[in-house]
Amino acid sequence: MISKNEFNYPANNQSAEIADYIIFQAYSNAVAGYTKFSTNTRNAAKLQETLAGQGTAIADGAAALTRQLFGDIINRENTGNKVHEGSAQLYIPEKLSVESKSSFEGTSGGTLISNFANAAVTADGVTSLSTLFAALGQVVGSGKDIITSGLENADENGALLSQASGGTVGNANRHVLFKGVDFRTFQYDYTFLPKSWEESVMLQGMIRWFRVNMLPELGPRGNKFKPPNYFTIEYYVDGLLSNYLNKIKPCVCTDLRVDYGGDGGSFAMFQSQSGEEAAPSTISLSLTFQEIQLVTKEDAALGY
Repeated sequence: MISKNEFNYPANNQSAEIADYIIFQAYSNAVAGYTKFSTNTRNAAKLQETLAGQGTAIADGAAALTRQLFGDIINRENTGNKVHEGSAQLYIPEKLSVESKSSFEGTSGGTLISNFANAAVTADGVTSLSTLFAALGQVVGSGKDIITSGLENADENGALLSQASGGTVGNANRHVLFKGVDFRTFQYDYTFLPKSWEESVMLQGMIRWFRVNMLPELGPRGNKFKPPNYFTIEYYVDGLLSNYLNKIKPCVCTDLRVDYGGDGGSFAMFQSQSGEEAAPSTISLSLTFQEIQLVTKEDAALGY
């Protein structure tokens, strides 16, 4: 018996005939990276350890402060206090994609030492003053802008003359700096062709379930949001959790688009036999998820 928060499409998705599928599960409360529980737990332990050696009164105060600041977080993490908010089991779309991106930024020059060493000494031994002051500006900060503002035009003209005469210009000793990695995103596009009015109504409930879990909740005073729930996504092939397809860390749903009706012809509806409201016979659903934990080389080695 399927509960109101457990959805399957096609309806026979759990039969032996359908062995390849994706399971989306929603959870409320804690997950590391989304609410920073692991970090806070370590901070709590370090705070208590640091203050504990400074006398009994301070130690007792540290324990009380730790419980006040981190108690709920520690309890949730230790007890696994997360609430399962339902699941949706859907067929695997025609194409699955995974993309990992690392961010790098090129510098306008080399290191401080190399900038001084290569302070635009031209072929005839003349040093570009603006370039030299630019290198010094790495030390003196905004003073560079004041010092070099009157020299920029002269230096640009000198660079043009040097280039025209076969000389050298610019600083070739540049570096690439690593900035970080991007959170991965995943998109799933579905076209549902329900075989009955009942199955179409089930799809309505499933879409509403996705929307409920992707959106925030207003706090008690109505001026702050409680963060949305998070999802886990797992691929199953031949009825078993796939070790070939990439694993996915906990995600939030960032975009949901629903289209009712097909690409051509009239807007078709299923009519209920018992007089309830008619339901669309064609539904398209596009879901976009973003991971809430970064993927490192250790994670990639484990299949993420």
